[in-house]
Amino acid sequence: MSYEGVEEFICNKGHYWTLDAGVLHYDFLDNMRIMEKVACPHCKETPAYTCSVDETNGYDPNLPCTFHGPKIEIGYEDIEMQDHHGNKYFVKLERYKPDNSTNRWRKEGD
Repeated sequence: MSYEGVEEFICNKGHYWTLDAGVLHYDFLDNMRIMEKVACPHCKETPAYTCSVDETNGYDPNLPCTFHGPKIEIGYEDIEMQDHHGNKYFVKLERYKPDNSTNRWRKEGD
């Protein structure tokens, strides 16, 4: 059986994103810490916080590692877009901070 899951990330600007754990490189001798830094798709900064979500055996309400890390919305940014007619519009990009009341989030570099 292999590990299945996702890594969640939050950068210092509050952008949130996830990546499939299968595409990341891990150092199993150091509590599966991410060795290869993954840039934020919105601002290109490195992650400030990470959280592992174990999906190997599915969701289990008694195992916190099987659901996403809690986070608190702290605002948003307006991202300017343009349709095929040249009309401008904006989409909301939410910003978050980790809710570490469950100690699920790890600060990178610690």
